[in-house]
Amino acid sequence: MKHFLFLTHLIVILMFTMAQSQDSNTFSLSSGTAPDANADPLYIRAKSANNAFNFRPTREYGQITLETNIANASFYLGTFFVSRTPFQDLLLPVGAFHYRLTYDKYNDIIDSFSIAPKDKKNIALVMTARKGTAIVLTRPSDVTVEIGNAKMGVTKDSGLILTNLNSGTYKVHLTKTGFQPLDATLKVVSGEKTGLNAILLPNFGRIQVVSPEDESYVYVNNTYFGRAPMTIPNLKAGRALVRVEARKFAPFSQTVVIRSDQTESITAVLKKDRSYKDIGPYGELKGSWGDKDGDGIRDDDDQCPLDPEDVDGFEDQDGCPDPDNDHDGIADINEQDNKYRSLSEDFDGFEDNDGIPDFDNDRDGIPDTADLCRNEPEDRDGFDDRDGCPDLDNDADNVPDDKDLAPNDPEDIDGYQDQDGAADLDNDNDGIRDYMDLCPQSAEVFNNFQDDDGCPDVKIREPRMGVIKYIPYDFTSDFPESVLTEIDSVYNAMMIYPAIQVEIKVHCDGKGQQKRKTLETEERAKILGRYLAYRGTVDPVRYTVTGVGGRDPIASNVSEKGRQKNTRVEIKRLR
Repeated sequence: MKHFLFLTHLIVILMFTMAQSQDSNTFSLSSGTAPDANADPLYIRAKSANNAFNFRPTREYGQITLETNIANASFYLGTFFVSRTPFQDLLLPVGAFHYRLTYDKYNDIIDSFSIAPKDKKNIALVMTARKGTAIVLTRPSDVTVEIGNAKMGVTKDSGLILTNLNSGTYKVHLTKTGFQPLDATLKVVSGEKTGLNAILLPNFGRIQVVSPEDESYVYVNNTYFGRAPMTIPNLKAGRALVRVEARKFAPFSQTVVIRSDQTESITAVLKKDRSYKDIGPYGELKGSWGDKDGDGIRDDDDQCPLDPEDVDGFEDQDGCPDPDNDHDGIADINEQDNKYRSLSEDFDGFEDNDGIPDFDNDRDGIPDTADLCRNEPEDRDGFDDRDGCPDLDNDADNVPDDKDLAPNDPEDIDGYQDQDGAADLDNDNDGIRDYMDLCPQSAEVFNNFQDDDGCPDVKIREPRMGVIKYIPYDFTSDFPESVLTEIDSVYNAMMIYPAIQVEIKVHCDGKGQQKRKTLETEERAKILGRYLAYRGTVDPVRYTVTGVGGRDPIASNVSEKGRQKNTRVEIKRLR
């Protein structure tokens, strides 16, 4: 029965894994079926040991020389800024790299290359200038945009973006049903964003007024236009009050709705009323024979002999008054300065009631017709200053320019001082640039061991030949944590020094049934072998793990102290 229990115990051990005991700091034997590596505590510990050691083979290097047709272009490896161009013999570790070359107003070059040991790679790149980009904004939207005979598209609320344009000046034709067509000029500059901001006016309507009475004076929205019968053109769409007056007649009033491209007809039938003494918009005419309205233009040459010319420098030779020189719907008497009476209000939502066109609403020096942000002044900081819009984050790194220490160079978002807007080329200040630094947040420990990788490494010395370690354990209990700790130490040295070969033997004392004890040391050896396999970096041909029982003592088995010395894991360097 005792032998049966012993054999059962050995079979179970074959399927056991070692899990660290919180109480005794040992790896206990836990029952289970064939171990699932991901759930095996040995596997978990092995991967943890790998991560803790973070071994990196000694780096090998090559060099790269880069020439471009553009000086001072920015060269990036991944997200790391490396250098301005051109540069020679830049040292890089062996491996594959993705790079980006960028320069203002030029197309980015994105590609990759590989560096082999002792490589001297030469790369020559030709950067091409970006073509121009233009945005056409219109009010209203849904305006058809044509350049030459080519239809470029239809504007949306956000405008119409035109790309891949050659530098130059373009004639743009804008049309929309119900609105007056507009011809505009678009200036395109290579590599820059420019704009056209246009407002299309609704097609004007007309009012035709007839009256059976002579000397009938016609007013629209309290502005005198002339005598009936007449047709008043160039009236903005919308509601308008038409009033017709005559001496000894009650005034006639009617509200009409003016529609684009349509004529609204009114017949003004005045009722006799002698109480009205209206003598017309000009009072009693004090002209003379041959010039009834007294405007200095003889009746034979006067197109309006009963309406005196308003001498204001606009069409003053026809003898007719012009109540709205610029046909912007704002009477000249309501326009602030005579010099604007021949220039229509621009109706762009900015001071539209004064009759004066505002050619540069925000006074940023960019005409509204080319200003994509008419009411917001350009910030004039050397970045996209032609489009008229303030650029509050030039480098698009989400750090506003007023808080950005490098407003034209993007922040390298890497978790280190990302709020100042300036790229940090060496986060840990260890003298190893981040693009070369395998541990950019942890400073290198300079101890003559892998001092070029940027990681804080503990120097591991090369083990001596012969026996490296005797690790005692208690044969009646589980392996202590110290066994795996010492094995990790030797295994790490084997990763660093590839010529080392070792043997690991599990020993026990010579007391008791040696056959049973030998079998148990073999099972313990298999557990250690599985752990080393989980570490997974060193080639298994470089180590052996065996259980040898009590046949190779290093002390007498007579005393308890000697037997404790003999119960050991022995690690020996063979070469």
